[in-house]
Amino acid sequence: MEIQEPRIETVREEINDFLVTVEKKEGIPLYFTENIVSISSNIAKIEFVQYYFNPSSEPVEAMYFFPVHNDCTFTDFEARFGKEIIKATVEERRKAKIKYDDAVAQGKTAFMAQPATNSQDMIRIDMGNLPPKSQIIIICTFHQTMEVDDLSWKLHIPSKIMPRYMGDLTEYRKTGQHLKDMAQDMHQDTPEDRLEEIIEHITAYYNSSSFNWSITVSINSQSSIHRVVSPSHDIKVDFLDPTNKDAFVELAEPGLTTFFDRDFVLLYRNHEINKPMVLMQKRGLEYALMVSMLADISPDYKASKHRITSNTKVDLDPKVRYLKKLEEQMKPAEFIFLLDRSYSMTGRPMETAKSALILFLHSLPPNSRFNIISFGSTFEKLFSDTVSYNQARLSSAIIKIKQFSADLGGTEIYSPLKAIFSKRDQYPELEKHVFILTDGAVFSPQLCSDLIRESCNRAKNFAVHTIGVGDYVSTQLVIECAKAGSGKYYFVQNYTEDLEKTVVDSLCKCFEDKIVISQMGLATNGDKKYQFPEIEKVPSRLFNGDYFTYFCIINDVEDKLEGSLSIKLSMKLGTKKKKYLFNMQEDVKLIGGDSIFKMFCSSYIRDLDKSWANKEAIVSLATEYQIPSKHTALIGKPYLIKYPLTKNPSFLT
Repeated sequence: MEIQEPRIETVREEINDFLVTVEKKEGIPLYFTENIVSISSNIAKIEFVQYYFNPSSEPVEAMYFFPVHNDCTFTDFEARFGKEIIKATVEERRKAKIKYDDAVAQGKTAFMAQPATNSQDMIRIDMGNLPPKSQIIIICTFHQTMEVDDLSWKLHIPSKIMPRYMGDLTEYRKTGQHLKDMAQDMHQDTPEDRLEEIIEHITAYYNSSSFNWSITVSINSQSSIHRVVSPSHDIKVDFLDPTNKDAFVELAEPGLTTFFDRDFVLLYRNHEINKPMVLMQKRGLEYALMVSMLADISPDYKASKHRITSNTKVDLDPKVRYLKKLEEQMKPAEFIFLLDRSYSMTGRPMETAKSALILFLHSLPPNSRFNIISFGSTFEKLFSDTVSYNQARLSSAIIKIKQFSADLGGTEIYSPLKAIFSKRDQYPELEKHVFILTDGAVFSPQLCSDLIRESCNRAKNFAVHTIGVGDYVSTQLVIECAKAGSGKYYFVQNYTEDLEKTVVDSLCKCFEDKIVISQMGLATNGDKKYQFPEIEKVPSRLFNGDYFTYFCIINDVEDKLEGSLSIKLSMKLGTKKKKYLFNMQEDVKLIGGDSIFKMFCSSYIRDLDKSWANKEAIVSLATEYQIPSKHTALIGKPYLIKYPLTKNPSFLT
């Protein structure tokens, strides 16, 4: 069936733009999106499908920018139109660019996808010679290991696909320096990734628009599912087998009246979530292993103390089931709060951050010290140094916090971080906790995380925690800075319940006993080809209840993989220990596909990316496992198809 031009006005009164033409900066109408998610154990495959219609009578060249979650692996891209489908392969970036330019010059439809040079959570896609008067279907595929929240697996689909504040665009076009008064030593000229007027166009659209949307989630669990809930949307859950291992989830009221105007969150829990799990995939003579486990060696009574149980066999109530309370063992510490007051925090994000800050101050342990540093283009300290925590200073700080507004210009966090770490030797008797409240829109997140990592390695009593606030959060900055500072990261989705939960949980983490992986052993009949992290580099400090993932690739295995894997956990002071031993043939689940290979590759490349000296190794790894990177890109090649590969939205049929 030939696709007819859709009546966009019957779907929405205004045209939605996302794919933007290069020459005229005009939007190509977006009229429908759908997320097709399949979950196997704790691995989620997410297909993000977008339906456009090019109303132009001429072929056009378009650009396409979107973020990926920092822990997501962008694994595939397809474009479909007419009787053609464009599929992608990964090549060295310069070679891919030459092929793309040649194809466009010859009048062929082509595309190239690549991560932005200075932001690993932004993907840029160039599309040339899009056919006139035609429907265009864009399919982006991601894989990720799911996070744990409320002792459940958590799926999070952001509603805002272009969540980035670009600051001074005129200056950015001229110099590559898009944040006002950004430190000169942080500037890097990246003309390839300058977004120019397109960013203004897309950002303005996403600040004001939502679009028709649907989502389906298929869950295949290793054990019986006893919780499936969505704190964000009304959902319908159907179990597909008597054991409740397979479930299908969709919106309670799917269809054209559903708009993608808020993040979608799904929680599911099975009986295996608190048990170590080893998944394995095979490719030729190679095996990829993914070890996942909840680093929790608390006594069972301690966990049950916080649990709010459900009376039904399957819990469908989105209420929080595992509540934490500020424990009595809280002890004095030094707390420094870094508050983002840049222009991008205007409105609800600023008010949310202020509310969180006031909650933090009310909850600090007696005899602590604290200070608040606001930052934008410059930074301001509430007190010249950290001060003793008492009622008078608490009241004074709250009065000043209520007067704060998002009026400090761009987002320059490097300088205030440097100032904090310059005083790392003060008050050595107190542990130091830095909390960053931000939307994360900085020019070079890598420089910030490198500074934190280097400083925390020198000062062992420092920890840096991050809280991403608002709809436009840079996941790279929030996640990588917390990891570098041996801290926790949070994203505030619900501006009431999530806020209090985040404050309480983050303060509890400050005083919980830490866990170390004191021993990890791997003995197999093959050779260890890659490990991430390497065994000797496994994180030395984990928070109790953190979810830990370890990847390894073993090659030269002629037959079945044999051997064992052992993991030993202990509390920081060595008072409690747990040891796990896995037999490769009995305790390891073999699954299909290549998602573990790709997720490993993405993680390993992220580690190599810290140095340009590793460029050759990155290109070799990325092309072998087909992952776009700083030095590689997806280049598309058209194929003829004989049948539609994706069903049309109902209003097109």
